[in-house]
Amino acid sequence: MTIDEALVCQKHRYPVKVRKSYSTEHLVDKDYKICELHKCMNVYTKSYIQSVTLQDKGRSVRQIDIDDVYVPQPFEKIVENQVKQLQKQRFKKCLENLLTEGKNKTEINKIVKSLVDEIKESKNEQR
Repeated sequence: MTIDEALVCQKHRYPVKVRKSYSTEHLVDKDYKICELHKCMNVYTKSYIQSVTLQDKGRSVRQIDIDDVYVPQPFEKIVENQVKQLQKQRFKKCLENLLTEGKNKTEINKIVKSLVDEIKESKNEQR
């Protein structure tokens, strides 16, 4: 699960399920709600750790890694569409910020084109 999917599930109270692993066997086959999102940095690896706190019948059950949680089948398309809307709203907010700074359409297009070029260049370097 991505952080955006978790945000959507938390906001709209969609059910989530837990993947089976050695530490989550007792949590499998139940529907949970996400009540908290956590993002912290591991001091040793200098990487971010993302986790969610699951809720069952109004009680916090456990904090679990975000990769061990998934959206059940009937809600996948709904969550996917709402994630697209969320991303569109974020992009729109960035454009609004540029407009309030006094940028016009041509200047914004130049900024977007240069960012697209940067992304393409970094993908080519990774290969």
